Amino acid sequence: MTNLYAKNNGESLREHTTKVLDGVKRLRNMVSNNNPIFSDEFWNYLERAAFIHDFGKASNNFQAYIKRFIKGETNDKDIALEELIPHSALSVVLSDWFDWEMEDEWRQIVLSSIFFHHDRSKLYNIQTAGNIEKIPASTLEELKNEFDGFDPEFTRFIADELKNINYRYLNFLIAPDIVYIKQSNRHLSTTEVDLRKYIFFKGLLHRADHYASFLEKGDEDVSRIEIAPLDINKVEENVLAEINKKKTDERKLQKEQLWQFDKLTGGIQAGQNIILIGSTGIGKTEFAFLWGAGKKMFFTLPMRTMTNEIFKRARDIFGESVGLLHSSAAAVLSQSTSKSPETETSDIEFNIGLSRNLSYPVIVCTGDQVLNVSLKYPTYEKIMSTLGYSNLIVDEIQAYSPETSAIIVKTIEDTVHLGGNFLLMTATLPDYIKEEIKSRTKLDEANIFQVYSKRGVQDIKKHKLHLVETVDSENEDKLESSILEEVKKIILNNPGKKILVTINTVKKSQGIFKELIKDKTFLEKLLIKEKNIMLLHSRFIGKHRESKVDIITDRREIVKNPPDIKILITTQVIEASVNIDYDILISELAPLDSLIQRMGRVNRNRGEYAPGKGDVYIIDGYFKGSVYVYKKETLDLTLKSISEKISQNMILSEKEKERLLSHYYTHEDYHKIKKQFEKNLYALDNLLLPSSKSEAQRIFREVNSFDVIPFEVYGEFKEALKVSRESVLKEKGEDDLKKRFKIDIRRLLTEYSTSLRISEFEKVYPVGLGIDLSDDESFEGLKKELDLKRFFKGYFVNLRNSRWRYDSDIGLMEASREEKEQEANNIL
Repeated sequence: MTNLYAKNNGESLREHTTKVLDGVKRLRNMVSNNNPIFSDEFWNYLERAAFIHDFGKASNNFQAYIKRFIKGETNDKDIALEELIPHSALSVVLSDWFDWEMEDEWRQIVLSSIFFHHDRSKLYNIQTAGNIEKIPASTLEELKNEFDGFDPEFTRFIADELKNINYRYLNFLIAPDIVYIKQSNRHLSTTEVDLRKYIFFKGLLHRADHYASFLEKGDEDVSRIEIAPLDINKVEENVLAEINKKKTDERKLQKEQLWQFDKLTGGIQAGQNIILIGSTGIGKTEFAFLWGAGKKMFFTLPMRTMTNEIFKRARDIFGESVGLLHSSAAAVLSQSTSKSPETETSDIEFNIGLSRNLSYPVIVCTGDQVLNVSLKYPTYEKIMSTLGYSNLIVDEIQAYSPETSAIIVKTIEDTVHLGGNFLLMTATLPDYIKEEIKSRTKLDEANIFQVYSKRGVQDIKKHKLHLVETVDSENEDKLESSILEEVKKIILNNPGKKILVTINTVKKSQGIFKELIKDKTFLEKLLIKEKNIMLLHSRFIGKHRESKVDIITDRREIVKNPPDIKILITTQVIEASVNIDYDILISELAPLDSLIQRMGRVNRNRGEYAPGKGDVYIIDGYFKGSVYVYKKETLDLTLKSISEKISQNMILSEKEKERLLSHYYTHEDYHKIKKQFEKNLYALDNLLLPSSKSEAQRIFREVNSFDVIPFEVYGEFKEALKVSRESVLKEKGEDDLKKRFKIDIRRLLTEYSTSLRISEFEKVYPVGLGIDLSDDESFEGLKKELDLKRFFKGYFVNLRNSRWRYDSDIGLMEASREEKEQEANNIL
């Protein structure tokens, strides 16, 4: 065997190619063959493509580059040399031995998948043939020796017939813009290709190639590229056990008593496309687990906090075969592992790797990781092809903007077109979204159903609305004071009750929290202490935010002896998928769908309304800062919608909430939101959008914030990095430092960072009060050692305290006027 390298870890071309081929064979055995696209012809061609895809790495240029890299002698010129003649382009040229007695459609699919198997959109634009010199005989001989005995047909062809390189196959490439743009007047160069075949073919090639690269050098176990799902009967048994575990009485429920099982045996079949509109707290998550069981499942949610909670619940049902996929997964997995510290880091790394390679049968993730594939960024086929044989769960669609909802609808359409299935679960769903999904997926009306209570169709009256009017003043300080007094009054009138206070902005929630805990007379009257009041919002660093969620969701296996939180002050982060049940809600006025979501956090599991159990106090007052969250016109529309119910002293049933929402969504003021949705959907149907996956994620998330590490925890963060590095060195040694330590860095960045809107951050950064971590000189040694200049990009630290403070109980907060003035005087 010769020494042709494929990877900078020293792995040979033969070793890597063997893993990719074995990965394709594993996928062939595991992926459902119900889809007619997965024919023997499909898999046979895919195996050949897997064999050919990296032949270009045999070139002298690539081998010279990789050998220098292994020796640590690479430079920018070496990298530029490899990019001048991309190995994927050479692989196409070196595919001349292939049996081309096939239809032109398959020829285009095979060659294009090989040519574009890396995210290099510029490939199609370069004059590839002109840049490829005649392949020397030595390269062909190297390939022959490398794969001697591997494929007799190939080695014979190399030895006897491949004399002159033929570039004609480059004419068969499918231009990426033709795949990505849906226009009737665009045609492929030779014939129309069934894009479903191309997406599956290219996507599964990506899967096999990426998984082979993920494996350690010498690790030949490719079987985990696709892990088998848990038996359906076992899933049903575990779901039933979890439902009974939450009951307060001793009587155990049977399957036939639960609406989740009834729906999946009474006409609606597991795996069919479904829209489920249901009240909070009725067990939608358990229904989703049952619906998706027996097949690969993606469970998507809008926020990381929600995702982390569902991940923990999914593990209770499916065991260790659950992956977590979002930007800060390492921090959550470090809490969830049951392994010893010696193996914890490698376990986390492997879990993240399996999740990114879509190997787990259950993958819980934020929407931006999966639902943005309809934007069709380069290499999107990896995820799209997997969705094509999976069950996709979209939870809490009401939490997304109209623009993002359009992306989700398009992804649902594409998933169904490929052969996958979807379950859309939500407490509120605008008619225009429902109708668009029905039209695009041919969804049967019978598969759109509503559930109002744990008993199924039975309606239930759970909440009574009260309007709290505040002072009508333009003075925000006076308005805040008025709201604070009203909050105190309601709390004091309901002693012993668990009360949820939901405020629209972080700043005002912090102000109310600080005033409540410093009012000793107020605390004495309630017979509670400061520790019984908690603040939760998006501006805590990761480890503090996760700890608070664990406390309020009563995860005693993680938090020992948690305090009893009698008063929880929060923002809209509480609106979905946080499993809490309080007695009373005090909420700032919010859009009606958000307000109904907030109601779902009170009297969640306690039956019908009773005084002090299900009361909802809505505070009418508008802070100027709320414009960053909600438009005033939307709040006015909400007030108009609920005012009659309040004046009638009505106790709202779940059906009544539905009627309110239906009227709300058809109001003239709401048509503007519908137009935004339709405009984005039109663009998705007709236009090419992002140039990379990261850009697609930014579009999906509508990113307008920066991550920051507050000054107060910066020293602790740096010390944690130091301890982690020393630990990895001790346990793994220098050879594994770069790979293992990066996992810890991701985790620590998440644990110690929070976010600020760009508009708020600009108050800090331009005047020298913040610094990009990638420019921090104290990291120079680390960055040089691990090549981390880009790794820290986007994380910032406040170097002065003049504008911002951080506190583990209050979060990141803007300094008071007095503190700013004092700091300015000190600087002057």
